[in-house]
Amino acid sequence: MFRAIRFSRACGNMGLMKQCQTRPLTVSSKHPLNLLMSPLNMPLRTVHSKAESIQHTADELSELKDGRRPMTVHDDLPDPLREGRLNKTYFVCFSILMSGALFGIFNYEKTSSPVMNATMYCLRRSDFAREAIGKEITFAGTVPWVHGILNTMKGQIDIGVNVQGNIDTAKMELKANRDSRLQEFTIERWNLVLKNGKVINLLDDPSIEIAF
Repeated sequence: MFRAIRFSRACGNMGLMKQCQTRPLTVSSKHPLNLLMSPLNMPLRTVHSKAESIQHTADELSELKDGRRPMTVHDDLPDPLREGRLNKTYFVCFSILMSGALFGIFNYEKTSSPVMNATMYCLRRSDFAREAIGKEITFAGTVPWVHGILNTMKGQIDIGVNVQGNIDTAKMELKANRDSRLQEFTIERWNLVLKNGKVINLLDDPSIEIAF
C-alpha cells in the first residue's frame, strides 16, 4: 500500500515537471519579483514606472521659479552687430559721458592747484577787487570752469575764470611763465574784467603782492 502511494506521488511530480517544461513560467509585471530570472533561466519582462519614463533636460531643471531660464552652454550667444543703429547710439552716449568726465577731472585739477589757490587768496585781499565786486570773493557758478593752460611743469600759465563777490561778478585773467623749475613765475598779466568791459590791472594794487 505504501509503495502504491509513493508511486502515485512520483507520477504526480513527473507530470508537474512535464507541464513546467512544456509551459514557460511567466510572472506578472506587477509582481515584486519581476526583475529576477525565471527558474528556467529565461529573462522576465521588466516594467518601467511612469517616473522613470519621463526624462528631464538640464535646461528644464535649471529653470527659475519666475519662469526665466538662465543662459547655459547650450544657448547661442547674442550677436552684438545685429542691432547696429542701437549700438551706435550707445557708443555716442558713452563717448559723450567719458569726454565730460575727463574734462571735469582736468578742470578739478586746475581749480585745486596751488597756483589757483594762491591767486584766489591774493584776489580776496586786493582792495581793487573788493571795490569792484565786493567782499566774499569766490568762484562764480555752482561748478567753476577754468579756461586756458595751467601747466606748472612746463612753466606755462594762461588762464581765465569767472569770480563773484557780494556786489558783482567779473572775469579774472592770469598769465605767467618761467624758464626753469628753480625760478619763480614771472607775472605778465593779472587783470579783472568787469561786465561793462572795464579792465582792472591787479598788478598795480599796492595792497597785495602776488608771487608763486
